[in-house]
Amino acid sequence: MKHKYLVLCFVLSLLVSCSSEVARIQFNKNLDSESCKVTITEKQKIELWTDLDIQYTDPFSLVYEIELLKDDKSIYEKICNAFDIDYEKFSVKTQVNKKHSIKYQGRLKSHFGELEKGSYTVVVKPVVKGKEFTLKKIDIFIAK
Repeated sequence: MKHKYLVLCFVLSLLVSCSSEVARIQFNKNLDSESCKVTITEKQKIELWTDLDIQYTDPFSLVYEIELLKDDKSIYEKICNAFDIDYEKFSVKTQVNKKHSIKYQGRLKSHFGELEKGSYTVVVKPVVKGKEFTLKKIDIFIAK
């Protein structure tokens, strides 16, 4: 019985993490605004994920200013906290006093919801506030 329970838990964890990446935005060290195109072939829910590898000393914040365009018209604008996630994978976190090291892929709680069929442009600008930090990797990826 215990074996069946473990198999069920494993299968359920795979289902939760079965999002398929459709586009990725990789940010340079200047943290310039970047964009990518996403084509939706049928009405579906689109998720926003962050892929982070950073080190920082408190106080520190990282948010994404996100805009979704369809036919060059803004249809969605949101500011998302990079640490406000509801699911994470490949996670390694350490903290010593006020020094943090974080590496993970996390699904942001904010998302686009269901989008209709069509082509979209996703524009993202990361905004960092803090005095001591090292950004090894800050990516956003879009999954369905």
